Amino acid sequence: MRQCGLTVDEAADGDDALERLRGPPGYDVVLLDLHMPGTDGLSVLASLRRDPHLATLKVIIMTVDARYLTMVDAAQTGGDRFVLKPVNAETLRQHLEYLLGPLPGACP
Repeated sequence: MRQCGLTVDEAADGDDALERLRGPPGYDVVLLDLHMPGTDGLSVLASLRRDPHLATLKVIIMTVDARYLTMVDAAQTGGDRFVLKPVNAETLRQHLEYLLGPLPGACP
């Protein structure tokens, strides 16, 4: 993602993610794993959608859980895109460009 010209930030768990997202500098998109330590990804997503300052933040759900109901839960909770892990660079770039438009850097 850095090669694509994006600034990247990482959170250790769901609670850390929420804390970072609620503070500066502001984010354009979140790659959110459903299975994280502490607060899980669906709970993080639900919190984002309830927060008026973060409700429109673009969220790409990433998971190894390919069950249909998992995808339905993610969509109903407000996920913008859903990808199964492992995710290759081309697939991730396509999802990011779908949500953000052309990326500024030279992606691999």
